[in-house]
Amino acid sequence: MRREGWAVGEERVYRVYVEESLAWRRTRPWRHTTAGHCEQRQPATARHDSWSRDVVADQLADGRRCRAWPLIDIVTREWLAIEVGQSLGGQDVVAALARLRLARGLPQRISCDHGPECVSATMALGAYPHAVCLDCSRRGTPTDTATIDSFNGRLREECLNVQWVASLGDAQQTVDAFRWDWNEHRPHRALAGLSPRDYAQRVTMTAAASPS
Repeated sequence: MRREGWAVGEERVYRVYVEESLAWRRTRPWRHTTAGHCEQRQPATARHDSWSRDVVADQLADGRRCRAWPLIDIVTREWLAIEVGQSLGGQDVVAALARLRLARGLPQRISCDHGPECVSATMALGAYPHAVCLDCSRRGTPTDTATIDSFNGRLREECLNVQWVASLGDAQQTVDAFRWDWNEHRPHRALAGLSPRDYAQRVTMTAAASPS
């Protein structure tokens, strides 16, 4: 407009621009751009096919906030790991995955939401070199994370809400004890009444006995 001889300022042009509803609004926030391209998830059929993770928030006895993120196997319901801290970022997730890779390998994909620790560049650089797909949930589809959401409800109801922890170390020990009981002794109807560890052993033996 100035090149054409109009003596106007930026504020007046912007005011008219807004009053005429000329502002182009994104149909999807920046944070959820990847969710628009997510396809319907394929069901996990084998052990280590797909893991799922999410963050659970709680507080210590002195009122300080703490966060924990459990990681489970969708098929066997095994509780693979849990990290507790006041702030958990992508580096913490990558470090936990590195320990699991040495102990038992990594899955084909990890189901997660659009939390900052999942969509960070650090998480992507830690997952993609090992051929691990970060399977982010689709917007408006809570069933994509139904397994981990149900698990987190049990974790909060049976562990976090009934325990009084004074420090992060105490919280880590508490959830580790609950994790051991969950994997070794907790029967599940979805696993034919077996514990996750027993069901995982059955799955492994069945896969080894089946012809390739």
